[in-house]
Amino acid sequence: MKHLALIGALFIAAVSPARAETCAHRPLILQTAQAVLDARTDLGRFEQRRFGAEAVYLLIRYGAFSDAEIEAMLGDLATARVHGAADLHLAWRVARFGAGELLAQAGTSFRNWSNPHVLHALIGLDAGQTVLRLFAQARADPDAATTLLAMSPINGPGIAAITADFDDAARLRFARHAEAAGELRLAAHLLADRADLAEFRDLLARHAGAGWVEEILFGPGMWQWGTGLRVQEAPLRVDGLVETPEVAARRLSLYRVSKASYHDGLFAWLSIYVSQTGHEAESLAAADAFLNAHATGQVDPLRDPEAGWLIMFETLADAVGVEALRTTLQSFDMPSRSLRHFAGSAATTFDWVIAKRALRPLLTGKIETPPPRPSLLSPGWNWTEWTAIARALREDPTAPLPPSQHAIAAELLADAGAWEAAFAFAAQLEPRERVRLHSDFMKRLDRLCDAVSHMPGQALLLGGMTLYHFPSAQ
Repeated sequence: MKHLALIGALFIAAVSPARAETCAHRPLILQTAQAVLDARTDLGRFEQRRFGAEAVYLLIRYGAFSDAEIEAMLGDLATARVHGAADLHLAWRVARFGAGELLAQAGTSFRNWSNPHVLHALIGLDAGQTVLRLFAQARADPDAATTLLAMSPINGPGIAAITADFDDAARLRFARHAEAAGELRLAAHLLADRADLAEFRDLLARHAGAGWVEEILFGPGMWQWGTGLRVQEAPLRVDGLVETPEVAARRLSLYRVSKASYHDGLFAWLSIYVSQTGHEAESLAAADAFLNAHATGQVDPLRDPEAGWLIMFETLADAVGVEALRTTLQSFDMPSRSLRHFAGSAATTFDWVIAKRALRPLLTGKIETPPPRPSLLSPGWNWTEWTAIARALREDPTAPLPPSQHAIAAELLADAGAWEAAFAFAAQLEPRERVRLHSDFMKRLDRLCDAVSHMPGQALLLGGMTLYHFPSAQ
């Protein structure tokens, strides 16, 4: 692991001056990514493998390393058998050097190119032409056609997960290639997520009677409600397809809930809530409240996703009662602890968010005394402890606190924008908590800069996974 260890000495020099001018957090992102790599070595052998790929990804995206240095870092990850290391390496090499090496060394077997990271890189090379050729070969493979192919992200609706960052022009180019290759479902999903639906409707007209239009718009699973989530405000409709008012209302409700989950940043908790409770009308009200706030600029789910979460939480609490809402949220864990180090049950996650947001004005000097206990907090939440910590940090961000309060202190300081002070507390955590907190913080900081760990819809469509993607050098 010598190359990863050397990065700590190199990362300051590796910040590109041009990049450093555009975002003040770049040096801290590199520092935090390095902290993840350092902290992971203090974990047990098998737990170490869960951390490192995202950190190296951010080092590559924000640093100015040579190809040789990047290869060395990626090689160290592979040697350590870090989860996701091979996907990261392949995605970088395809974007950097093209598909020739991948196809020459790994061959055209479906298993070698079908993961989302590599697919994204391949599509970016030539508007999907290479991928479509590979897809055609896979369809001729009985094993792929009957098993893996059916689950491929590129097989129709799943394409939304890995092309969410494509602009409308790129979608149109890919869709035209897909139609020419006979991949009509893929073309339809790409065109349905463009602001101008003329090309989508023209595609349907060219292939009228093919029998797949109904499947796209009304088929099984989440895609019954999900086509067009990126830009369409309501479910797509086409002439000649009839549905009862009840079905239309339900489709609109679940579509809007899915759209809120698509855009909420990291959590997608509203979709789980409605599936567990069946509270469609109440969930629609929560979704609309968030989506309206997003559309008018009141919230920014990219840089501050928690503000949007709270809008939905508060709307549902008013509709169903906070106790009933909290009971449901206690039944599932979200989000991943690599996305929020304090995450547990969804109810616990919200308690942290509610508490720290209430105390932010105290930490930032906007109020002189702690606010009253928020009414939405769980009854057992130790508000007295949190206010005492906030008071101490307001007076001195380096105030000595017991170890049990270090994670709370780090979160309160980070929420107030005092990142350096937050990291001082993070450094005192035990290894497992330290690596989780640094993994969380480096991605939060990234979302304040280039947001390369972010992909629209990643919570709903990718389970919160970071999609490794790089600018194509081809």
